[in-house]
Amino acid sequence: MNDSSFTNKENDERTTPLKKKKITTPALFKDGIKLILQNWIRIADIKLGWIDDFEKLIMDYAKHFKLLKILYVQLSMVSARLSPDGKRVVIVPYSAVIRIWDIATKVQSQTFSGHGDSVTAAEFSPDGCTIVSGANDKTIRFWDVKTGTEVMKWGMDHIQVMQNIYSKRSKLDFKIVCDVKFSPNGKSIAVGLSDNTIELRDVQSGNIIQQLRGHVGRVWSVQFSSNGQMIVSASSDSTIGVWSVNTGEILKQLKGHSGGVTCAIFSPDDRFIASCSHDTTIRIWDVQSGETVTILEGHSSYVTCIRYFPDGQKIVSCSGDRTIRIWDIKSKQEIQKLKGHSEGVIGVDISQDGNTIISCAYDKTVRVWE
Repeated sequence: MNDSSFTNKENDERTTPLKKKKITTPALFKDGIKLILQNWIRIADIKLGWIDDFEKLIMDYAKHFKLLKILYVQLSMVSARLSPDGKRVVIVPYSAVIRIWDIATKVQSQTFSGHGDSVTAAEFSPDGCTIVSGANDKTIRFWDVKTGTEVMKWGMDHIQVMQNIYSKRSKLDFKIVCDVKFSPNGKSIAVGLSDNTIELRDVQSGNIIQQLRGHVGRVWSVQFSSNGQMIVSASSDSTIGVWSVNTGEILKQLKGHSGGVTCAIFSPDDRFIASCSHDTTIRIWDVQSGETVTILEGHSSYVTCIRYFPDGQKIVSCSGDRTIRIWDIKSKQEIQKLKGHSEGVIGVDISQDGNTIISCAYDKTVRVWE
């Protein structure tokens, strides 16, 4: 079995609707309603449940996502991530070629070739000028978005000696890149690996700053906190790790999912972590206590990816059940279900202003929702 087939199988693993009347509300009316409700509550000094529910009902319908565009990629995908300006999307199909599509024109505008095997992860740098990617060929590569050229390549071979000190598994096959993410300042990256470890690396030199060890299953996702001081990781061992960037120590190990954890992310204020799993649930964790504070249930198949909205009050999730769902965290309620994909949805992302959602699926399409 080659690397590609092995990893594609792993990626696959992580990977009677009600008709709701669509109501569109101008932004001015939305803001006005919110202001009126806030004034009512403040003046009367009332915090009754029915007022909270009434406000939530109005605000949910004030923003109702609908399908805007479909990008026909013609290949099944691993992930799709928006550029910082929300105008482009970097698509990782099951191939060695990375693709950028322009959302406005629905046209593939660039391709990046160089990896020797299937790409497993890619994302834009915080300034949108660079793309970092990882693949089954055990390399991490950096690409200049403007010129479309590869500007840097790191092989994993030179760290094999360090790996042998800690592990009996000395074959390089275990150094497949599962996920790679930039730090908020773009100066370092976190790499989730199939050998159960996470590496923190300096972008300019490629040197390993920290090696994070503690998982007993492959690390499917990694993400920095917004202040760059912590990393959260999700693993096939059903746990979430919270790590110190400065010391490399594990700060918390979050346990509660009954299946492999496919994705874990910090809330915008870094106080909470959201995670999703093969067990079909989404959990919200308190970072300080390490306790589960909310469990969201509704998907009928494994949940593959989640993202916070910028306000930190809602999240969007996608699943093998072919749906994308938007959740209100406080009420624990699903407030919208987006349907249209004909096969399992593997990835989802949100624009920085919270007004656009993109989703990618095994049906070989990327869908844009606004």
